[in-house]
Amino acid sequence: MNYFAFFDVDHTILKINSAGALLRGAYKKGILSKRRLISACLLGLLYKLKIIDSERIIKKFASWLANYPVNEMESLCSEIVEKDLIPVIRPQIRNEIKKHQAQGAHLAILSSAIAPICIPLAKHLEIPSVLCTELETDNHHYTGFPKGQFCYRKEKCNRMLRFLETNQIPPEHCYYYGDSMDDLSVLQSVGNPVCVNPGKNLAKLARKHNWKIYIWE
Repeated sequence: MNYFAFFDVDHTILKINSAGALLRGAYKKGILSKRRLISACLLGLLYKLKIIDSERIIKKFASWLANYPVNEMESLCSEIVEKDLIPVIRPQIRNEIKKHQAQGAHLAILSSAIAPICIPLAKHLEIPSVLCTELETDNHHYTGFPKGQFCYRKEKCNRMLRFLETNQIPPEHCYYYGDSMDDLSVLQSVGNPVCVNPGKNLAKLARKHNWKIYIWE
């Protein structure tokens, strides 16, 4: 039976949030000023306190990239993936990927993280397909806006369903590995939802619906 196994990135494939590593790398390279780095840290704190959602942080970072060369950002992100993100890939996720590969599954990253992070990460993990946030470009520079909608919450689910329709695979055959209530619409849409280190609210829903829960250090 053909099916897809979709994997979220932050706190699912990775033990950490890739945005933090990206912001630190951008500051070191002079892309972000100290003032903007502090602003980003404050936004991150507000997100942890559930005062704002991650879409606001993504929008802010996209605006900071206005007029920045695409090739330089892609080079920076490849370096961050190699040095900061590959070392914090969950070994258990590697095992899940190998399991699905052995069963002949199709694999895809489905994440709100930006493409310059997701694409090299997917290449390292031998995951062929990537559905994620893309940033608009013009003349090889970023415009400061997304390309289409951010791959977040309902849009993440819509992207997955359109992708599966194109590939003629029903969502009830598929798996999705996620960690957050932001992933809820996707988890509800697949036949095999998997919650990785879920928070209190998601864990409660997972137990109610008998979804698989993994608690990984």
